[in-house]
Amino acid sequence: MAADPLVAEILKIIDGDRGKIVDLCVALGNLRDYPGEEREVGEAVVAWLDEANIEAWLQQISEDSVNAVGILRGAGDRASGGRSLILNSHIDTQGNIPSGGTEAVRRIRGAWA
Repeated sequence: MAADPLVAEILKIIDGDRGKIVDLCVALGNLRDYPGEEREVGEAVVAWLDEANIEAWLQQISEDSVNAVGILRGAGDRASGGRSLILNSHIDTQGNIPSGGTEAVRRIRGAWA
């Protein structure tokens, strides 16, 4: 069975931007993302989406808690084979704040490539 050409094209784009994707993951992994305190990650995600010319905004939940919303609109309608992309992921992934101060936080939860 032949691979879907659209999937092949997406994988080619991802592979070509691997360094940028790794940099993004490391940057996001080093931001404060405790439940109810994920504004910094949300702002970074919206900035990345904006840079990619993807419609994006923050959805306010509380003063420090947000959702990052982005829309990548497809072409056409479903009946004619039109597709859109939806990605749903938590940005408050860290759980409780580790004890031991900022150095402990860096060692326990820091991201690196």
